[in-house]
Parts: sequence; C-alpha cells; structure tokens
Amino acid sequence: MDAVAAVFEGLIQLTRSMPGALGDVIATMEALFESGLKSRVARETEIGLAGELLVIAEAVSFSTLVQTWHSKAEGRFDFSSQGERLEVKTTSASERVHWFGSEQLAPIPGACTTFVSILLPLVESGETVASVFAGMKDLTSEEQARVRRIIIDVTKEPPELLTSIVFDRAVARRSLRHFTAQGIPTPEAVPGVGRMRWEAKVEDFPAHQPPAGTRRLLDGRTPKP
Repeated sequence: MDAVAAVFEGLIQLTRSMPGALGDVIATMEALFESGLKSRVARETEIGLAGELLVIAEAVSFSTLVQTWHSKAEGRFDFSSQGERLEVKTTSASERVHWFGSEQLAPIPGACTTFVSILLPLVESGETVASVFAGMKDLTSEEQARVRRIIIDVTKEPPELLTSIVFDRAVARRSLRHFTAQGIPTPEAVPGVGRMRWEAKVEDFPAHQPPAGTRRLLDGRTPKP
C-alpha cells in the first residue's frame, strides 16, 4: 500500500506544481485502475529510462540536466540545450551495441552532439527506475514534478510502478562512457537513401573527451576515457 499511496501523492503534487498537467494525471489514474496498479511498460522502454535517470542522478549538475531533459518522448535527443545535444544509449547486454539513427548523427550547425553509453547489468536485487527517482531528494519540488511528468509522458505510468527492471547501479555507473558523434561507426548512405537506422558496436572505438559544456554537467561522475 505504501507504493500505491506514493503514486497518488506524487500525482497530486504534480497537479500542484504543474496545473496544466491535470489532463495527463486524470488519464494516468484511469489507466492505473484499468491495469490493476500493475506496470505494463515495455522492457526496452524501461531499460532506456533507467539509463537516462542514472545519468541525471550521477551528474554533477543534475538540476541543469533535469531542465535540459526532453520535454517530449519522441524528441530526437534525450538532453538538449544551447549548443549541446546529448543522447543516452543503454543496453542490458554485455557488449556496447546500440541502435543509432542518421538524424542523430547528422551535423547540427552550432551544436555539438555526444552520446553516453551505459551497460545496465540486470540482477535479482538492486536498483529500479522507482528507487532512482525516489533517491532524487536534492531536486526542488518543481524539478521533481518535471521528472515525474516526463516519466509519465514516456511510459504512461508513474515512476513508483516501474520496478520490473532491477539493475546493479554501481556497475552501471562504472560502465558510463562518453562518445562524440565522430566516434560512432556509421554506414555510408547510397544515392536515394534518406534516413537510416543501424546497430553499432562502440566498445572497440576510443571514447572522446566531451565538449566543455557537457563536461560541466557530467565531470566528476562519468569515467574519463
């Protein structure tokens, strides 16, 4: 019952911090009752969300990352700010094999695009999306509401129910690697091809030093190449 109470308390706080979210909150509550308060989020969606939350939680300037986290689930990049784009790639496999899209690798005038790769080892007892969110106690109430709103936008469920993916946070943290777009193996497009999506292994490619703006967000937590 504690988790259920936390769910509804969080939804109430969300409407107080973001009155415009009332419609989403009502829809979320309806979906919760229909599901019997059980999560129906796809495995890969929850793994990806765990990686993004881990980057925020482990960053030096987590407040800044919260403000730059995507406002729409379908956004091209997970984090974006003036002159910076950051995409988080998370896998539960033992190798750094991730999916990339040509739109993410395309040069953006005046902006630097980088990628964080995370190996998320699944275990019987460890951290979850719910526990990582619950541990973000240093965020302001407005920042917590923003994180909750994005999680609901991505999963259609509140963070307290996202406990299906259990991972070793310490190992995942040590696995963080930062790559520039130039460090990602990319296939050549032939004439007539518009967009591409491919799977690439980045383990054997050297990690690059992130640009100054991104370093200010991640330094001190992300292992250096």
